[in-house]
Amino acid sequence: CIIGTKMPAIQWQAVIRQWSVVAALFIVLCDGPTMGHNIEHMPNWLLLISMDGFRHDYIHLAAKSGYNVSAFRRLQQEGISGRTVIDDFVSKTFPNHYTIATGLHEERHGVLSNKFYDPELQRGFDASTSTETAMWNNGSRDASGPEPIWVTAQRHKLHSAVLNWPSSAAKIKSAYPTYSLGLYSHQNAMQADYYIERIANWFETDEHCRLSLLYLPEPDSTGHKFGPDSPKILEMVQTLNDHLSRLLDRFESSKKLKGKVNIILTSDHGMTKLDKSKVIFMDTIVNRSLYNAELSHDYTAWHVWPAAGKEQIVFDKLKAASANQPFTVLRKGDPWLIRSHYNYNRRIAPIFLVAKLHSAIVYNNTCDEYKVLTSGERLGDHGYNNSDPDMHPIFAAWGPAFLANRTVSQVRLVDIYPLCCELLGLHASEHDAGPKLAEPIRAILRDDDDDDQAGKSFYLSSTLVTTFVSFLLVACLTSVFALGAMRAYRTSLYRRNRRFGLLDDTTNSSGGRGGGGGFNHHDRLPLSLDDEDF
Repeated sequence: CIIGTKMPAIQWQAVIRQWSVVAALFIVLCDGPTMGHNIEHMPNWLLLISMDGFRHDYIHLAAKSGYNVSAFRRLQQEGISGRTVIDDFVSKTFPNHYTIATGLHEERHGVLSNKFYDPELQRGFDASTSTETAMWNNGSRDASGPEPIWVTAQRHKLHSAVLNWPSSAAKIKSAYPTYSLGLYSHQNAMQADYYIERIANWFETDEHCRLSLLYLPEPDSTGHKFGPDSPKILEMVQTLNDHLSRLLDRFESSKKLKGKVNIILTSDHGMTKLDKSKVIFMDTIVNRSLYNAELSHDYTAWHVWPAAGKEQIVFDKLKAASANQPFTVLRKGDPWLIRSHYNYNRRIAPIFLVAKLHSAIVYNNTCDEYKVLTSGERLGDHGYNNSDPDMHPIFAAWGPAFLANRTVSQVRLVDIYPLCCELLGLHASEHDAGPKLAEPIRAILRDDDDDDQAGKSFYLSSTLVTTFVSFLLVACLTSVFALGAMRAYRTSLYRRNRRFGLLDDTTNSSGGRGGGGGFNHHDRLPLSLDDEDF
């Protein structure tokens, strides 16, 4: 620096413009893996199917009675089956389908039952509100809520087709599924063949559509109406088998999809029979003026919200009644609730009731729920303790990623989300399955399937390559910019020194900038108080 001489004015607007270009290039390049993928390195297709209320032993019972279960058997023999499948507590449809989709326990994703109450929002949620974001984002007021698998896939610029899955009609993290067919409906039972054709068509025509979720509300509807021991259940299992058979045939007949589709088949819970002699009447235990459960009760699980100052009274009455009636009463913070991952959420009431197996909880013997029970319209139910085998659903996996004819000892529904991410090569969002894919699950994946391994690793490899190239390019751009800035500075400095007579004619005439003449360190001008750089 030359004391007494103004520093050359830095052209900040030009600098900002140049660095904005560099920053934009860096952002685009670093985001490359999520901006689009080379078709040659796309993962295989993945179809996740849930058949609601499909108890773990239904296939065996149907086969034993002579019903056709050949498609289910094919999945088991050519792929993977789960010996024990652990659903989340409570064993209800909405909560467990969201657990499957997010890999989060119910207390984490905030969908606590098929209907529940949020004390902060001061409102209830049920099937009629399933299109509302607030139901599925745990009441979050920002983008920090749960992330279902289709949002994860779309965050990586894959496309998704989600049909009739609970929560898929709501905007979650500012996104809808790429393809959908409208609202979740428990009545859309047997549009399965139509759904199958739509899924296959999307897979065949959209190169980026690599994920689909399909929800079928059977055999749950049949199980509720006729009970799990009815021949109607076995007939429905055969009907579902026929749909599955047509699905496999459709994929096998496609030149594009044959041998390239992984299928995960599961369910949200099991089913058990109801005993009309085991009904608990709440009105005989505690007066309704002492609590509110209108927006958060079901036949098998009740969230009890006591009136102000009445929690201890309500709990004591319920605790006394539970000594000789078939239900359990728990207070928030109970070790059992903590172990069941059903405690740490504001949507869980201070007092929680769960009916014991085969029993039901209603207000009284004149309410609509009791009339349904006594009319014979509801002979089966779920929502009980998820450790009971009757609550356990099925799990099977088939396709190029999976070993053949293997049984995994235990699968939890929270394991399915990270498994889907593994198959699609996605960076999973936060989940409750553990820091890495559970060993029993990892053990069922092929290590020698080059196509599938390429699919599972495409995102990671493209990220590493793109990041490295981005670093080199930004480094080069930075160097060029720095050299240009230094050259401009030196040129400006040279001209300013000549202006003040600090360079001799010999130096100038010779064209040198560092010769024998130049600046004399003893010839200094006094600092000026008007100098902008003082």
